[in-house]
Amino acid sequence: MGLASLLPLAGIAVLFATNLQGRSGLMGGGLVLSVLLLGDRTFRPLGYLGAVANLLLLAGDFATSGAGSPLVASLIAVGYVMLLVWFVWIAVWFLRPGTFTR
Repeated sequence: MGLASLLPLAGIAVLFATNLQGRSGLMGGGLVLSVLLLGDRTFRPLGYLGAVANLLLLAGDFATSGAGSPLVASLIAVGYVMLLVWFVWIAVWFLRPGTFTR
């Protein structure tokens, strides 16, 4: 709860540091969700994948606020691939039969 309440303040700091609104907030929200997923043993692999993907993209936001480099571009590309895998993995997990029935 405390982390979620600090997220808007962190988003303002990221906005001023990078001049990129929206994407940084999304990566921050994904990072919070990943940390929450790490707390459950069942979802821990999802949490690790989401945390690494969101950290790479959030770090990419800070790194691309100035001059870009091929290394940073490569890390951002890897982050987006990992984020796509994370989204698909979450969708498959929740869309499988019997997920919401007990």
